[in-house]
Amino acid sequence: MSAAKRITKKQLKDDKFVDAVLLYWDKLRDHQNLVLGGLVVVVVIVLAISWGARYRSAGIAESQQAFSGTLGKLSEAMYSSSEEDFKLTHDSFAELRAEYGGSDVGKWSLYYMGFCKERLSEYLVAEEIFEEYLAEDPDGEYEIPAKLGIVTCNGSVGKAKRQADFLRELAGSEKVTDAQSQRWLYQAAQIYMDNGYYDNASELLEGLAGGADTELLRLIEQDLDALEARQS
Repeated sequence: MSAAKRITKKQLKDDKFVDAVLLYWDKLRDHQNLVLGGLVVVVVIVLAISWGARYRSAGIAESQQAFSGTLGKLSEAMYSSSEEDFKLTHDSFAELRAEYGGSDVGKWSLYYMGFCKERLSEYLVAEEIFEEYLAEDPDGEYEIPAKLGIVTCNGSVGKAKRQADFLRELAGSEKVTDAQSQRWLYQAAQIYMDNGYYDNASELLEGLAGGADTELLRLIEQDLDALEARQS
């Protein structure tokens, strides 16, 4: 097969990958109430599309080509939601991790191993992998998604207080927008409320009220009224 044909085949595969993740994005927007779990997926999709675009314009190294191919497997797993597909994708990232170690591809593959474990509901294992990634690549490309993954994992195993505390801490990152920070802080307050940490929720909501937009302020006022009723 000629080089030209190989390039054409690769470009078609990349286009299919982008189409698949954009379709998944559309599905996710239809379920915006599932914000927390969806946040991780959204960030991962955006990063994957961004990385894929960079690879198409400058992808040369064998490791980059292997990583791009495994991202394609991930897109198929996300589209199918098949447990077996996520297991196979995890194993592919694990092979990349073993082969490329501490390189960028090795670090990124470690993050995606955690992501696959999270999708397989192996939350404790996923959290350990996310922590390992953050220790190895603390300011890396997947810092925010890994931290969001930890937030989701804690909530999924019933550690609500730790989930809200971690989300509150993450909202203070300089790498997130003010709007996103407000949304995460509000969500942390909701988690506190739902799990009986009323003082934490009140403190957080009152602090948010000053800079909230009209829509968020309305929700905050409703929650503060509900808290007052619960505590009276």
